[in-house]
Amino acid sequence: MAGLVALDGAAEQCRRQVEELIAAAEEEAEALRQAARAEAVRMMEAARAEYDTAEQRGYEAGRARALEAAQETMLRGAEDGHDALLALRDRIADVVLRTVARALGDADSEALFARIGADLSRHLDDASYLSVRVAPEDVAAATRAFGAVCAAHRWQLNPAVTADPDAEAGSCVCEWDHGIVTGGLPLLLDALERAIGALRAGGAALDVDAAEVGEEEEDEEEDEEDEEDEAAYGGADWDTP
Repeated sequence: MAGLVALDGAAEQCRRQVEELIAAAEEEAEALRQAARAEAVRMMEAARAEYDTAEQRGYEAGRARALEAAQETMLRGAEDGHDALLALRDRIADVVLRTVARALGDADSEALFARIGADLSRHLDDASYLSVRVAPEDVAAATRAFGAVCAAHRWQLNPAVTADPDAEAGSCVCEWDHGIVTGGLPLLLDALERAIGALRAGGAALDVDAAEVGEEEEDEEEDEEDEEDEAAYGGADWDTP
């Protein structure tokens, strides 16, 4: 059971590392978002100030030029920040994947099989048999692990461990009267990769946010232009020649 305790400790350490890395990524992501919003506000204010100055000098095109320049600068900054955040997410994902995979790979296979056997115990009260298929190189470790769990939990059956040449190292397939369960290291790594994929997919949400911000700014510009046109031509009688 010492191997199982060591495995639990390694898993807990990996979990803490994952939580710390994800928390750091979220903090940096929020900082980038806040910086982008602040930069957007600053550039729009600068653009309006430039327009006011240009209008005072009589340049009707000042507002259009200023807003266009501000928009280009803001978009470049948003793209740079977005690219940096995506690169950060990828780096964190790679670090997490390597760290946890290394910890799982270093874990004692016998401890892994013992954990699977312990999890199965509550399903075997009225079972008449339990067959366990593992890779040929894992037969000895699985036999010891399931034998120890059987004795500890006083199963009313003897698990039969057999070699499956098609099984991956570290995996096992457990079958009894009422079900079948696949477990082991490959399944854990697959779950880890899916979790990392979800972390990487968070960048897509940033794309949506950026698109929504751009649409809101365009709507605001169109509303301002409509108000200016209405102020300039609202009192005109278009039917009068």
